[in-house]
Amino acid sequence: MTGVQTCALPIFTSTNGTIVPVLAGAALCSDAEKYKEMGWELDNEGLNISEFNDIFGDLTVLLWAWKNKNDSHLGVCQYRRPWNDGEVGNSEEDVLYVPPPAVFGSVRQQYEDCHSIFPAYAISMDLAHRKRIPLTPEMVDYAWNQHLFHGCNMARGPKLLFDKYAELVYETMQPFYLENVELCRSLQGYQRRSIAFTAERMITALLLHRDHFFGHGKVKEANIGFIG
Repeated sequence: MTGVQTCALPIFTSTNGTIVPVLAGAALCSDAEKYKEMGWELDNEGLNISEFNDIFGDLTVLLWAWKNKNDSHLGVCQYRRPWNDGEVGNSEEDVLYVPPPAVFGSVRQQYEDCHSIFPAYAISMDLAHRKRIPLTPEMVDYAWNQHLFHGCNMARGPKLLFDKYAELVYETMQPFYLENVELCRSLQGYQRRSIAFTAERMITALLLHRDHFFGHGKVKEANIGFIG
């Protein structure tokens, strides 16, 4: 997918619980200014990678919020997967919340059944062995070959932990793109977002080893809704 595209609609929440719609991929959207006039935020303002939205998916909004928003509490979610309002109001002040995992027979098998055109398992193991990502080969292999899957690329919590989460995600995912630029750019349609799909598996690896990266008790799961 190249040029102008239909833009996704992630949202983020700020300190006071306000939910703000964000136009993801605004740099690729011909009518982005129309949404801005309606009160939307655009992910191509400030420090951003909005022009890569067709490859990185809603990770462009994660980076935009991380780099440009200074609320004491921040979160990102998707327009069809809102956080549970009641749980947001009862959040612990020093905890990062992520969606609960889905259960697959095997994370690796599910990925390869749906996205085998981008060899994410082989790439992730190679990057881990060369210490290009913060995950060890053992962490990566374990995440791929077990059954819990933290999808959605969503998180919310105090800015310090939200920033650490976003930094870890980008430290992990940038080498996947930078070392496979031509492959990423050659993919079309649904599969063009393979970096975003791979990110869900690498975020799963980070969360399965959350105590190593965040410290004990700093990351917990919180329910989300689903709008069909």
